[in-house]
Amino acid sequence: QRYREIGVVDAQLTVTGNLKFDMHIPPEQVAAGERIKGLLTDTRVIMLASSREGEEQLWLDAIAAFERTQPQIEKTQLRTQWWIVPRHPQRFDEVEQLLHATGNKILRKSTLDKMSEPQQAVALQTADIVLGDTMGEMFTYYAIADIVLMGGTWLPYGGQNFLEPMALGKQVWVGASIYNFEQIGMDALHNRVLWQAKSPVEALVNIEQAGQHTDSAQIHIQAYINEQCGAVKKLIEKLEM
Repeated sequence: QRYREIGVVDAQLTVTGNLKFDMHIPPEQVAAGERIKGLLTDTRVIMLASSREGEEQLWLDAIAAFERTQPQIEKTQLRTQWWIVPRHPQRFDEVEQLLHATGNKILRKSTLDKMSEPQQAVALQTADIVLGDTMGEMFTYYAIADIVLMGGTWLPYGGQNFLEPMALGKQVWVGASIYNFEQIGMDALHNRVLWQAKSPVEALVNIEQAGQHTDSAQIHIQAYINEQCGAVKKLIEKLEM
């Protein structure tokens, strides 16, 4: 539409799709995440991913409200473990201090990586919150998660890339601020492959009310992502004409 407004005619315009869908999913990262997930027996992982300043406290407040109303753990229920991966590495220590102030038992991912597998299993079973303080392995984190609350969307930052966890079929919740991904966000919400809430508290309430994320829902989400792929191929074909 903007090209039309400056005089470009339709014959010169082609919409190839959104390049963000043509992502590379590193299989070694997914495998590493699935290995860690395998150590978390009877545990559901809810992750705040790519969090921005101020969102961690909103998330911690939501956890406190959740645990007041959803007491952990009855024998018939999965334990919930909380993971958080801040967007910027310079904030790792700051976020850790914030987490420790809650009185929860905190485990850093960098510490976990130095342990043997038996030690990792024990550490994971006793940790309340895991702090993702490593870089370049977001798909490892997404493979561990059952549910992702996407950072940058709970305060007016415009959002981070929610397509990556969706590509693994994860249930992803966003807040109101998704202007960096507005068109694809609205389309994904319309197709019921992305979920939205006004706050992390509302998201956790709705997650509990919605019940477990099913295998068919995971397939539906991944199918949606796959259907949107191909922008790079179309672009190259156009350039080679």
